[in-house]
Amino acid sequence: MDEMIRDNPNLIHCYQCGGLVSREAKVCPHCGGNPIYGKEQVEQGIEKWESYGWIMFLAIVVPIAGVVCGIYGIAKKRIGSTALIVVSVVAWIFYYFILTSI
Repeated sequence: MDEMIRDNPNLIHCYQCGGLVSREAKVCPHCGGNPIYGKEQVEQGIEKWESYGWIMFLAIVVPIAGVVCGIYGIAKKRIGSTALIVVSVVAWIFYYFILTSI
């Protein structure tokens, strides 16, 4: 059985019943459970987040830069600084909802 897995890297053992299942399967054909609940699911989650790295970068850097610039503008009594802080906070909230829905 382990020879089949070594010969075909697209097969994994189901996390729940131990049967052979395709790596792409959403449901195990043997038990009907989630075949990749364990290590495989964690690895897929990591790959998913790595692919969204640029969104996470924007979600952190842009609002922080806006708040810092807004605070600096308020200290210098520049017009629109408060609006910059408000927009930055709204961007944080927006990015939060985007990142939690991914």
